[in-house]
Amino acid sequence: MIGDIHEVEAAVRAAKEVVVHKGLLRQEVIIPNPHPDICLYFLC
Repeated sequence: MIGDIHEVEAAVRAAKEVVVHKGLLRQEVIIPNPHPDICLYFLC
């Protein structure tokens, strides 16, 4: 995901609420300025 940090944080919080109850969340990380090469592996 990319966008305004507040919007990204809100989206992560919403997703976390869904998956944490299913036991699917291992770690939550927000990278504020990812290197362009990392976008190949994540949603950027």
